[in-house]
Amino acid sequence: MHRFLFAVHLLLAAADTADAAYASKVKVQLFAEAGCPFCRAAIAGPVNQTLSTPSVAAIMDFEFFPWGNAYFVTAECKGAGEYDMSARKCFNQRCGSGVSDRPKDCFAGDLVCQHGQMECEADRYLACAKSGSTGSTFMAFTHCLEAGYDNYTKALVTACAASSGIDAGALAKCFSGKDGDHAVIVQAMATPEHPGVPYILVDGKAVEQPNDLLKEVCKAYKGEVPKACLD
Repeated sequence: MHRFLFAVHLLLAAADTADAAYASKVKVQLFAEAGCPFCRAAIAGPVNQTLSTPSVAAIMDFEFFPWGNAYFVTAECKGAGEYDMSARKCFNQRCGSGVSDRPKDCFAGDLVCQHGQMECEADRYLACAKSGSTGSTFMAFTHCLEAGYDNYTKALVTACAASSGIDAGALAKCFSGKDGDHAVIVQAMATPEHPGVPYILVDGKAVEQPNDLLKEVCKAYKGEVPKACLD
Protein backbone atom coordinates (compact mmCIF):
# COMPACT_ATOMS: atom_id res chain seq x y z
CA MET A 1 0.00 0.00 0.00
CA HIS A 2 2.83 2.40 0.90
CA ARG A 3 4.54 1.60 -2.39
CA PHE A 4 1.31 2.30 -4.26
CA LEU A 5 0.84 5.68 -2.55
CA PHE A 6 4.48 6.55 -3.22
CA ALA A 7 4.03 5.69 -6.91
CA VAL A 8 0.89 7.84 -7.09
CA HIS A 9 2.78 10.67 -5.41
CA LEU A 10 5.55 10.43 -8.03
CA LEU A 11 3.02 10.44 -10.86
CA LEU A 12 1.26 13.51 -9.47
CA ALA A 13 4.58 15.27 -8.95
CA ALA A 14 5.59 14.50 -12.54
CA ALA A 15 2.24 15.82 -13.79
CA ASP A 16 2.66 18.99 -11.75
CA THR A 17 6.14 19.49 -13.19
CA ALA A 18 4.86 19.00 -16.73
CA ASP A 19 2.01 21.42 -16.12
CA ALA A 20 4.39 23.98 -14.65
CA ALA A 21 6.73 23.63 -17.62
CA TYR A 22 3.87 24.21 -20.06
CA ALA A 23 2.42 27.09 -18.04
CA SER A 24 5.80 28.80 -18.00
CA LYS A 25 5.94 29.04 -21.79
CA VAL A 26 5.79 32.57 -23.12
CA LYS A 27 2.79 33.20 -25.38
CA VAL A 28 3.90 35.02 -28.53
CA GLN A 29 1.35 36.16 -31.13
CA LEU A 30 2.31 37.70 -34.44
CA PHE A 31 -0.33 39.55 -36.45
CA ALA A 32 0.81 40.39 -39.97
CA GLU A 33 -0.14 40.27 -43.63
CA ALA A 34 1.40 39.05 -46.87
CA GLY A 35 3.40 41.57 -48.87
CA CYS A 36 3.69 44.23 -46.17
CA PRO A 37 7.37 45.37 -46.26
CA PHE A 38 7.55 45.80 -42.47
CA CYS A 39 5.91 42.40 -41.89
CA ARG A 40 8.30 40.72 -44.30
CA ALA A 41 11.28 42.30 -42.57
CA ALA A 42 10.03 41.20 -39.14
CA ILE A 43 9.36 37.62 -40.28
CA ALA A 44 12.71 37.27 -42.05
CA GLY A 45 14.60 39.01 -39.23
CA PRO A 46 13.69 38.93 -35.52
CA VAL A 47 10.89 36.37 -35.76
CA ASN A 48 13.07 33.95 -37.71
CA GLN A 49 16.01 34.59 -35.37
CA THR A 50 13.91 33.84 -32.31
CA LEU A 51 12.22 30.73 -33.71
CA SER A 52 15.54 29.44 -35.10
CA THR A 53 17.15 29.49 -31.65
CA PRO A 54 16.10 26.06 -30.27
CA SER A 55 16.46 26.93 -26.59
CA VAL A 56 14.33 30.05 -27.01
CA ALA A 57 11.78 28.41 -29.32
CA ALA A 58 11.34 25.74 -26.63
CA ILE A 59 10.06 28.29 -24.11
CA MET A 60 7.61 29.89 -26.55
CA ASP A 61 4.00 29.18 -27.45
CA PHE A 62 4.13 30.93 -30.85
CA GLU A 63 1.33 31.61 -33.31
CA PHE A 64 1.18 33.68 -36.49
CA PHE A 65 -2.17 35.10 -37.63
CA PRO A 66 -2.12 36.01 -41.36
CA TRP A 67 -4.84 38.64 -41.47
CA GLY A 68 -3.17 41.94 -40.61
CA ASN A 69 -5.04 45.09 -41.61
CA ALA A 70 -7.68 43.44 -43.78
CA TYR A 71 -11.41 43.74 -43.12
CA PHE A 72 -14.79 42.68 -44.41
CA VAL A 73 -17.23 45.42 -45.45
CA THR A 74 -20.12 45.61 -42.98
CA ALA A 75 -23.25 47.75 -42.68
CA GLU A 76 -21.94 49.47 -39.58
CA CYS A 77 -18.27 49.88 -40.46
CA LYS A 78 -18.72 50.29 -44.23
CA GLY A 79 -15.36 50.47 -46.10
CA ALA A 80 -16.34 49.41 -49.63
CA GLY A 81 -14.10 50.41 -52.53
CA GLU A 82 -10.75 51.94 -51.63
CA TYR A 83 -9.02 50.75 -48.47
CA ASP A 84 -10.34 52.62 -45.42
CA MET A 85 -8.34 52.57 -42.17
CA SER A 86 -11.34 53.76 -40.15
CA ALA A 87 -13.41 50.87 -41.48
CA ARG A 88 -10.60 48.47 -40.57
CA LYS A 89 -10.43 49.73 -36.99
CA CYS A 90 -14.21 49.53 -36.70
CA PHE A 91 -14.13 45.96 -38.03
CA ASN A 92 -11.54 44.91 -35.43
CA GLN A 93 -13.65 46.45 -32.67
CA ARG A 94 -16.91 44.86 -33.80
CA CYS A 95 -15.77 41.56 -35.30
CA GLY A 96 -12.24 40.79 -34.07
CA SER A 97 -10.68 39.03 -31.10
CA GLY A 98 -12.47 39.13 -27.77
CA VAL A 99 -15.82 40.24 -29.20
CA SER A 100 -18.66 38.22 -27.68
CA ASP A 101 -21.60 39.50 -29.72
CA ARG A 102 -20.53 40.00 -33.34
CA PRO A 103 -22.92 41.50 -35.92
CA LYS A 104 -24.36 38.88 -38.26
CA ASP A 105 -22.74 40.49 -41.30
CA CYS A 106 -19.19 40.50 -39.90
CA PHE A 107 -17.90 38.09 -42.54
CA ALA A 108 -20.57 38.35 -45.24
CA GLY A 109 -19.38 41.42 -47.15
CA ASP A 110 -16.53 42.04 -49.58
CA LEU A 111 -13.01 41.42 -48.33
CA VAL A 112 -10.70 44.44 -48.53
CA CYS A 113 -6.93 44.10 -48.04
CA GLN A 114 -4.49 46.93 -47.45
CA HIS A 115 -2.28 46.02 -50.40
CA GLY A 116 -4.95 44.87 -52.81
CA GLN A 117 -6.18 41.59 -54.22
CA MET A 118 -2.76 39.92 -54.38
CA GLU A 119 -2.41 40.29 -50.62
CA CYS A 120 -5.93 38.89 -50.09
CA GLU A 121 -4.99 35.86 -52.20
CA ALA A 122 -1.66 35.28 -50.46
CA ASP A 123 -3.23 35.66 -47.01
CA ARG A 124 -5.83 33.07 -47.97
CA TYR A 125 -3.11 30.63 -48.96
CA LEU A 126 -1.37 31.32 -45.65
CA ALA A 127 -4.60 30.73 -43.73
CA CYS A 128 -5.13 27.45 -45.57
CA ALA A 129 -1.55 26.36 -44.97
CA LYS A 130 -1.94 27.13 -41.28
CA SER A 131 -5.17 25.14 -40.97
CA GLY A 132 -3.66 22.06 -42.57
CA SER A 133 -0.13 21.84 -41.18
CA THR A 134 2.05 22.00 -38.08
CA GLY A 135 3.52 25.24 -36.76
CA SER A 136 7.04 24.68 -38.06
CA THR A 137 5.82 23.55 -41.49
CA PHE A 138 3.47 26.52 -41.70
CA MET A 139 6.23 28.98 -40.81
CA ALA A 140 8.54 27.43 -43.42
CA PHE A 141 5.80 28.02 -46.00
CA THR A 142 5.33 31.57 -44.69
CA HIS A 143 9.04 32.39 -44.98
CA CYS A 144 9.11 31.07 -48.54
CA LEU A 145 6.01 32.95 -49.64
CA GLU A 146 7.08 36.24 -48.07
CA ALA A 147 10.61 35.96 -49.47
CA GLY A 148 9.29 35.50 -53.00
CA TYR A 149 6.34 37.87 -52.75
CA ASP A 150 7.81 40.43 -55.19
CA ASN A 151 7.39 37.77 -57.89
CA TYR A 152 4.16 36.27 -56.54
CA THR A 153 2.50 33.65 -58.74
CA LYS A 154 0.58 30.41 -58.26
CA ALA A 155 3.85 28.68 -59.21
CA LEU A 156 5.51 30.31 -56.19
CA VAL A 157 2.77 28.97 -53.92
CA THR A 158 3.23 25.47 -55.33
CA ALA A 159 7.01 25.66 -54.95
CA CYS A 160 6.72 26.92 -51.37
CA ALA A 161 4.31 24.13 -50.52
CA ALA A 162 6.73 21.55 -51.92
CA SER A 163 9.77 22.98 -50.11
CA SER A 164 7.97 23.14 -46.76
CA GLY A 165 6.30 19.72 -46.93
CA ILE A 166 2.73 20.89 -47.49
CA ASP A 167 0.40 18.99 -49.82
CA ALA A 168 -0.04 21.40 -52.74
CA GLY A 169 -3.23 19.67 -53.87
CA ALA A 170 -4.85 19.97 -50.45
CA LEU A 171 -3.72 23.58 -50.23
CA ALA A 172 -5.28 24.41 -53.60
CA LYS A 173 -8.52 22.63 -52.65
CA CYS A 174 -8.75 24.62 -49.42
CA PHE A 175 -8.01 27.87 -51.24
CA SER A 176 -10.75 27.38 -53.83
CA GLY A 177 -13.49 26.15 -51.49
CA LYS A 178 -15.44 26.76 -48.31
CA ASP A 179 -12.55 25.52 -46.19
CA GLY A 180 -10.62 28.55 -47.40
CA ASP A 181 -13.46 30.86 -46.41
CA HIS A 182 -13.46 29.32 -42.94
CA ALA A 183 -9.67 29.49 -42.61
CA VAL A 184 -9.68 33.22 -43.41
CA ILE A 185 -12.54 33.97 -41.01
CA VAL A 186 -10.74 32.15 -38.18
CA GLN A 187 -7.75 34.47 -38.62
CA ALA A 188 -9.99 37.55 -38.80
CA MET A 189 -11.80 36.57 -35.61
CA ALA A 190 -8.50 36.07 -33.78
CA THR A 191 -7.05 39.47 -34.70
CA PRO A 192 -7.46 42.15 -31.99
CA GLU A 193 -7.56 45.91 -32.27
CA HIS A 194 -4.09 47.11 -33.25
CA PRO A 195 -2.40 50.29 -34.49
CA GLY A 196 -0.71 48.61 -37.46
CA VAL A 197 1.30 45.56 -38.53
CA PRO A 198 3.45 43.75 -37.74
CA TYR A 199 1.79 43.64 -34.33
CA ILE A 200 3.44 41.35 -31.80
CA LEU A 201 2.13 40.40 -28.36
CA VAL A 202 4.28 38.71 -25.72
CA ASP A 203 2.05 37.35 -22.97
CA GLY A 204 -0.55 39.89 -24.06
CA LYS A 205 1.82 42.87 -23.99
CA ALA A 206 2.60 44.69 -27.23
CA VAL A 207 6.23 44.69 -28.37
CA GLU A 208 7.09 48.21 -29.50
CA GLN A 209 9.81 47.17 -31.95
CA PRO A 210 9.99 43.75 -33.67
CA ASN A 211 13.74 43.71 -33.07
CA ASP A 212 12.99 43.54 -29.33
CA LEU A 213 11.17 40.21 -29.66
CA LEU A 214 13.98 37.99 -28.34
CA LYS A 215 14.64 40.34 -25.44
CA GLU A 216 10.96 40.51 -24.49
CA VAL A 217 10.53 36.72 -24.65
CA CYS A 218 13.55 36.24 -22.40
CA LYS A 219 12.28 38.89 -19.99
CA ALA A 220 8.81 37.32 -19.80
CA TYR A 221 10.05 33.77 -19.17
CA LYS A 222 9.69 32.72 -15.53
CA GLY A 223 11.77 29.54 -15.71
CA GLU A 224 15.50 29.01 -16.06
CA VAL A 225 16.65 31.48 -18.71
CA PRO A 226 18.20 29.88 -21.82
CA LYS A 227 21.83 30.68 -22.53
CA ALA A 228 20.78 32.43 -25.73
CA CYS A 229 19.01 35.02 -23.58
CA LEU A 230 22.29 35.88 -21.89
CA ASP A 231 24.43 36.26 -25.02
